[in-house]
Amino acid sequence: MAPPDSAGATGAVNETGLRVTLPGLDYYREQIACQAACPLDTDVRGMVTAIARGEYQAAWDMARQVNPFAAVCGSACSAPCETACRRGSIDTPVAIGPLQRFAAEVAGPTTRPFDLAAPERAPENSRTAFSAFGLSQYRRNFADQRRAGAQIAVVGSGPAGLTAAHDLALLGHAVDVFEATDRAGGMMLRGIPEFVLPRAVIEAEVAAILEMPGVQVQFGMRLGEGLDLAELAANYDAVVLALGDPGQWYRGTGGPIISAPELVERLRVGQTAEVGRRVVIVGGCNRSIYAARVAARIQRMAGNPVGVTMVAHRIIGSLEAAREARREGVEIISGHLPDEVSEESGQVSVPLGPGRGSLSADLVVLPMGHSQLEAPKTPELSQLPDNVIAAQSPHADEGVVYAVAAGHRAAADVEALIQGQSLGVRRDGRMHPVEHSDFSVTGSLTALAQESEIIPPARRGPFDVVDIGFTATEAQAEARRCLKCNVNTVFESPRCITCGDCVDVCPPGCLLLTRPEDASGAGLDSLLAQEFGAGLDFQRNSEAASEATLILKDDSKCANCGLCVQICPTDVISFEWFAFSEELDLIKVPA
Repeated sequence: MAPPDSAGATGAVNETGLRVTLPGLDYYREQIACQAACPLDTDVRGMVTAIARGEYQAAWDMARQVNPFAAVCGSACSAPCETACRRGSIDTPVAIGPLQRFAAEVAGPTTRPFDLAAPERAPENSRTAFSAFGLSQYRRNFADQRRAGAQIAVVGSGPAGLTAAHDLALLGHAVDVFEATDRAGGMMLRGIPEFVLPRAVIEAEVAAILEMPGVQVQFGMRLGEGLDLAELAANYDAVVLALGDPGQWYRGTGGPIISAPELVERLRVGQTAEVGRRVVIVGGCNRSIYAARVAARIQRMAGNPVGVTMVAHRIIGSLEAAREARREGVEIISGHLPDEVSEESGQVSVPLGPGRGSLSADLVVLPMGHSQLEAPKTPELSQLPDNVIAAQSPHADEGVVYAVAAGHRAAADVEALIQGQSLGVRRDGRMHPVEHSDFSVTGSLTALAQESEIIPPARRGPFDVVDIGFTATEAQAEARRCLKCNVNTVFESPRCITCGDCVDVCPPGCLLLTRPEDASGAGLDSLLAQEFGAGLDFQRNSEAASEATLILKDDSKCANCGLCVQICPTDVISFEWFAFSEELDLIKVPA
C-alpha cells in the first residue's frame, strides 16, 4: 500500500510551461472530478463501480450515506457531477443521475429502510465526515466528551431543515420540526412535478427522517404567525432556520404572474385551467425548467400548440431536464435574467435586456414569489439570537443537493454550539491495489453510452414519467463507461530505466520525460534532494544532471487506458485506487 504522496515524480504539466505539481491528498481528491463537484462529496465513483459489479444495494448505500434525499436527487438534481465528469471530454458524461435513480428504484427507500449504522461497503470507497456512518462514528468516539440530548428546534421541513434534523438526531439530540403548511417536504413536494419524480419517493425519504428517534414535527406553525423566533431561541438550546430559498423577487405591477411552484401545484391538483398561448418562464433553475414543461403539457392538453419561452441568464438546473424541455417544444433564451415585468392591457411584458426588446405573454411564471411581487418578511440574519443558525445556501436555486449541503452545515454549526467547541475534520488518504475484475484496460473507452426509453412528447399525459429509466443491463453497461478517476498510475522510480516506451504508447500524449532543470514547482527541490542527495540548483549546475529524469503526467488528458502499464518492460508502472476518509473531531476553543 503506497501513501498518496509517494507516487514518484508524477505531476501535472501546466500548458504554459513545465510547472509541476507533486501529487498529495488534495491533488488525488480533486482528480475524482465527479465527487469533487458534488456539494455533498458523494462517492459517485464508488456508486457507479458498484452498479457495474451488479452490487446495487452497495451502490444505493453509498449514495444514501451522505444524502438523506439521494432518491430525490437521482431524478431531480442539477447534477454538477455530470458536468464535471471527465468522460465528457471523450464523448458524453456518464449518466450519473439516472444511475443513482436506478440504484434508488432497486434498493432505495421504497424497497427497505436504510441502515443508519451501515458500515463501509468496500475498502476502496471514500467516506466523508458528514456521512451517516461518519456522524455515528463521531458520536461513539466522543461519547464521554460531548453533550447529547440537547433540545433543537428546526423551522422549515424542506430538504435543508430535514437534513439538519436527520444529522442532529443521529448525534443524539431531540429535534422538533415546525412546518408552516400541512405537509413536510418543502419545495420537493411543491416544486417537482410527478412526471419528474413520483410523490411516493419524496414521501418515503421524508417519512424516514420524521420517524427517526428524537424527531417530532408540528404542522401549521408559521414563523411570525403564532411561532415566535425569540421564544424558540429562549426555549431551545439551538434553533435552525430553514425557510427555503427566498429566490429573486421581482418588481412589477402584478397581473397574470404566478410562481413556478404554483403552476406545478395546479397540474398536481388537476387545475389545468387555460394558461394562454404565450407563457414566459423566468429563470434557469430546475423549478423554472419544470414549470416550463408543465406549461407545455397544459397547452398540449388544451389542444393548443406549445408556446412556452424560458428566459434565463444561464441554465443552472439539470442540463438533461433542459434538453427534455426543448424536446417538449420549450424555447430557451439565455444571456439575460429579467428583474422586472410590466403589464399593459392585460398583457405582461418581459424585457430581454438592452437592445433586445421584450416578450409579451398571457402568463409569466417566476421561480419564486407571488402575484404581488412582494418579498416575504423573514428575519434579518444579522439580527438573529446567538443560538439561531440559518440553513441557507447561496446556491439554493440550483437544486435539492445544495439545500441538503446547507442542512449538513447547519447541523455541524449547532453541534459546535452545543459542545462549546469547534468541529474539526481529520483526513487520511490511501492507495489500494486494483482488482483487475473491476478495471478493464480498454473496456471503459469502448463502452457505448446507454439511453433509457423516452416517451415521445405526443404520447405524454399530464402525469406520465417521461424517462422510463435504465434496465439492469443498461445500468451496468452505462456504469462501465466510468473512467474511474480515482485510479492512478503509480511510478516506482528506482526501477525505471527511462526507456520512454510509456511516452511513445500514450494515445493522448499525457506523459513526458524531461530533465530536472526544465521543470519547476513547489516541492520539486525536496523531491530531487530525496532521490539524488541534491536539490534543483545543484542539478542545474552539475554534471550529475544527466543522472536524473522526471516523469511528468498531465492528468487532465489521461483516460486511464492502461497502455503505459501494459508496455512497461520493468513493471515500474502500476494502477492503484485512491480512497480517502474523514473523521469528525472536537477541538477545544481557548478560553
